Amino acid sequence: MLAFMGGVELDLRHARLDPRGTTIRVVAVMGGVVIIVGPDVEVRCDGRGVMGGFGDLSGPPTTPPPIGTPPLHVTGLALWGGVEVRRRDREAIPPV
Repeated sequence: MLAFMGGVELDLRHARLDPRGTTIRVVAVMGGVVIIVGPDVEVRCDGRGVMGGFGDLSGPPTTPPPIGTPPLHVTGLALWGGVEVRRRDREAIPPV
């Protein structure tokens, strides 16, 4: 994922992550990326910030993840920008 002089919000609260593991590679150049995860997702954040920030602000899972579920890996680079992982409760998906 690339954010160049702009912003991205990636909401994964209702996503089905790969049971073998999921890695998201993020590059933010003079922009920002916010990744939102649900209450039962374990996150491993391994990125670098150069004159910017790259961090996991989600804290530990608020509900236990299913047994054997691998964590979500977030890696990449923030150059004069920022990458954040945040945790929010899942909201009901409105009917179509």
